[in-house]
Amino acid sequence: MYPQDGIDGDQHTMYDGIHGFGAFAAASPLCFEPREKGVNGSFAGMRVVINGPRNLHPEDRKIVFSKMVEVLRDRPAEVIIGGARGVDTAAFIACAKMKHADNDFWNFKLTVVLPGHLGEAPPEFCDALRASQLIVNGQGRYAVALVELSQDVSHPASYYARNAVMLGRAGWSATCAVLLSFTPNGETSDATMAMLEMARRERVRVVEEPVRIFPEAGPGASGRAPSVADDANVEEDADAPGTR
Repeated sequence: MYPQDGIDGDQHTMYDGIHGFGAFAAASPLCFEPREKGVNGSFAGMRVVINGPRNLHPEDRKIVFSKMVEVLRDRPAEVIIGGARGVDTAAFIACAKMKHADNDFWNFKLTVVLPGHLGEAPPEFCDALRASQLIVNGQGRYAVALVELSQDVSHPASYYARNAVMLGRAGWSATCAVLLSFTPNGETSDATMAMLEMARRERVRVVEEPVRIFPEAGPGASGRAPSVADDANVEEDADAPGTR
């Protein structure tokens, strides 16, 4: 048992072993046994926006997964995700598994906001979406709302606009919105920090959870070099090569 999240070791092993997430649909229903009814109430009834880097260190996917389970046990009204690889995909998987799990913590709205169209989303997220068996723009327990902003994803501004839409959907208020930011530990991240600054400027409550990332020059979590087109957080500086 992992005491920090109330998920047993087999469930963590299943998560670790399906990085491509194609086995999700074939997996047995999960039972996330809560230690108590809610963790501390800090996310209860809130619209929670997820923020974090695409080039998440593979070992830190557990951190994102466990934190999301903690959040969902608090019964938020909605979780809003950006549809990138890395943090966004790990958070989406946790939400999808909770929707399928044998518990009463599934009753939250799950929303994904894409800067462009689903066909332009990174393969890691698209694989997770297909494997989740959630109903896109459907109704009921297994629904996921998909918002496509139809922006030109070759321009970094489209991702910053996406972030503003996410915070806007959450309500721009500390009374109803929380930004859960998986902030790179000891690293700078222009886009992640920009969203943090945007939230703080608008007095949205911020909760930070440190994670590690791959070096910019190294391969991303998907095994290939990062690119703006499949990154909903745009980690590179706008003037760096390959970002326009």
